[in-house]
Amino acid sequence: MTKKINIAKSFLRRLKNFGLNKSGQVALTFVLGAVPIMGATGVAFDYSRKIEAQAETQAALDGAAMAATSALNAGENEAAYKKAAQDFFNRNKPDNLIGNPEVAINVDYTVGRLTATTDASIPTTMTRILGYDTMPLTNDFKAVDEQGNVQSGSFGTAIAIPAFTIEHKGEIVMVMDYSGSMGWSLGGEKKYKTMRNEAAKLVSALSQAKTNQYVKFGIVPFSSEVFTTMKKKFWYGFKGNQMRSSCTRDRRYPYNLAATKPTNPGKKKHITRFGWVADQESSNPNKSGFYEGWENYRSYCGAYSGSRNLVIQDLTQNHNQTYNKILSMSPYGNTHIAVGMEFGYHLLSPNAPFTKGVAYNTEDTEKAVILLTDGAQTTRAFGSGGSYNVSDGKDNLETLCTNMKADGIRILTVSYDLYDSDTEQRLKNCATNLNDFYDADSKPELVSAFSNITAKLARDMFLAK
Repeated sequence: MTKKINIAKSFLRRLKNFGLNKSGQVALTFVLGAVPIMGATGVAFDYSRKIEAQAETQAALDGAAMAATSALNAGENEAAYKKAAQDFFNRNKPDNLIGNPEVAINVDYTVGRLTATTDASIPTTMTRILGYDTMPLTNDFKAVDEQGNVQSGSFGTAIAIPAFTIEHKGEIVMVMDYSGSMGWSLGGEKKYKTMRNEAAKLVSALSQAKTNQYVKFGIVPFSSEVFTTMKKKFWYGFKGNQMRSSCTRDRRYPYNLAATKPTNPGKKKHITRFGWVADQESSNPNKSGFYEGWENYRSYCGAYSGSRNLVIQDLTQNHNQTYNKILSMSPYGNTHIAVGMEFGYHLLSPNAPFTKGVAYNTEDTEKAVILLTDGAQTTRAFGSGGSYNVSDGKDNLETLCTNMKADGIRILTVSYDLYDSDTEQRLKNCATNLNDFYDADSKPELVSAFSNITAKLARDMFLAK
């Protein structure tokens, strides 16, 4: 490259001297006639230099992006991974670039991508006689994020950065309100449809279009109860390892505040179990479990598992199943936030009856719950001293959130079209921090909330140590 430039400079110097030292019309005519010829030759010559410089710049920029990704994956902060990129580029860029081009690094956790862009140019040689001193390098790079924002530069490259790797795994449970009010319209669309569409996008984004096997998703759709499948021995009034499906409410206090395994503790052998019994109003502590709570059990509880598909999904790496299930559910019943959160806790717990979750505080795995509701607690729950009322459900939610956070579970909460200040405050308190609480009063605000949650979980889990 240096040799080519020297030859061109020598030629231009001789051409200049020829024009200055020769007299007469012949010399002037030759010089004027040579300009277009030399201009065309110069363009071809400098274009070949541009192609060569672009290839070298692309290689240097690709390496810079990889250096930034490696630093990011190692847990380095923003300043450190940007420095890693710039240092690599400076060491490997073409010698004839003008100045010291800056490499801009952008990390889009929502779509799982790191981009590196720069603006670079080279000096011309023979093309200068046409009035062009520099030639910009370009590959017409553009990257579009999920909000439609375009990141561009004259030169760029992009690298996928999965939120989840073998070193950084994730377990995410979505506890979603499917009570009847979620069927009301807001912003031209039924609320549950907006919720499920955004939840499906979250699954697709965090699983890299449903391909990443280092993340698991669980789903807890709740209304007055939840519907689930467990071994019979975990249900009130049953025994054995055969599977049984039913809808349930919370276990008897204080077992409804934790995710412990249902056991048979002597005389109170039912107190830690799940289940439905006709006399759910009873305060008999020996009849403990999750209670459906309606006289017409078949017509009410059976509605959960029909076309509404309001059935709990345990943690799974089958992202197509999760995605399709989310889009298949529809609302029914009243609101029991506490029982939804209780089962979210159970899904993330390593304890039976659900055992897909790894141990709490496992170093390479981040656990998170996304809780969304559009209403206040309206269903009664079990409290201390045989109490059974709505206020117990409110208190239970607060205690559940405290216990889950103590077990290292990240909690993000969403208030959707909710106009109950007590419940909003409860959701704020439940979230791991104030930045993990989202107040969405419209469809666009819910879309924004899910986008932010997606980016936040991807960023935090990618950087988890």
